Amino acid sequence: NIVLSICTGFIIQIVIHELGHLLFGLITGWKFLFLQVYRLVFKNVNGKLIFKIVKEKGFKCIMYPKSLNNKAILYTLGGCILNLITAITGFSILITVQLSPILWLYIWSFTAFGMGLSLMNGIADFKRICNDKACYLLIKSNYNTLLCHNSQLLVAKYLISGLTYKQIRKELIFYCDEIADNDIEAYQAILEYYYYLDTGNYKRARQALGRIN
Repeated sequence: NIVLSICTGFIIQIVIHELGHLLFGLITGWKFLFLQVYRLVFKNVNGKLIFKIVKEKGFKCIMYPKSLNNKAILYTLGGCILNLITAITGFSILITVQLSPILWLYIWSFTAFGMGLSLMNGIADFKRICNDKACYLLIKSNYNTLLCHNSQLLVAKYLISGLTYKQIRKELIFYCDEIADNDIEAYQAILEYYYYLDTGNYKRARQALGRIN
């Protein structure tokens, strides 16, 4: 029961985290594009919702903005917020409701992982790949980084619809500063790299990667 409750609480809170991005994204006007829960994928292709099972395992929610200037605060932090809300709810149940030992164990695991995921993504970490709070700080402090962040999600929309990089509007590709010194701008430079590969300009492709600090 202990192992099963831990696994159940962990998986449910990971799903809740991704649903938090989805929920707060929708509330703030973002459009749904892609949701993956383990091997189950739901994606929006040209306005049609498609469900499929894939080999790659993962948990992610990708949405796209109405425009490049859309604020991304609640979409970025939505997972942390919903983890925290459900953790507080679980804790309230633990201290106010008389529960059987097994049910108490499941709710305790649910609460503990909710708080853990909220802290793990709510405390900025730049060491490896930016977590939610780190991304929030980057797009809040630098307008060009916000443009890169939003353009990358719009590019994802067009890629899922079947376009290649060279078919995507150039103004969505070329937003990276001369030196890409954070994860979001670095990925924008990688988009430029793919664009130049797609157009056969290999010299400019190498230069795009060379801009990543």
